[in-house]
Amino acid sequence: MAQVLEVLLTAVPIDEINTMGIPADDSYAKHGEPPVWADFRRIVRESGLPHGMSPIPKWDFYKAVESPDHVLTIQTGDQALWANVLLTMGCRTA
Repeated sequence: MAQVLEVLLTAVPIDEINTMGIPADDSYAKHGEPPVWADFRRIVRESGLPHGMSPIPKWDFYKAVESPDHVLTIQTGDQALWANVLLTMGCRTA
C-alpha cells in the first residue's frame, strides 16, 4: 500500500488522509500504532502536503467507504495490519 500511496500523492490533489483507527478493545490496540503507519507518515511528509495523516474511528471509516460519495477503491496485496488508507479529494457536484 505504501508504494500506491506514494504514487497517488504525486498524481492527484488530496484534501485529507485517514487511516482506520484501532478500537481500544481490539487486541492490537495494546501494541500502539502499526509499523506501516510510520511508513505512511513518512510518505505524506515527503510529499510536501500541508496536512498529515490521522486515524478515524473504525466504524466511521467503514461508513465513509460505504458512502455514495466514495467512488474508487484500490485493493493491494499488502499484508500489513491496519494498512487501510482513506484519501479524500476533490468536490463532487452532481
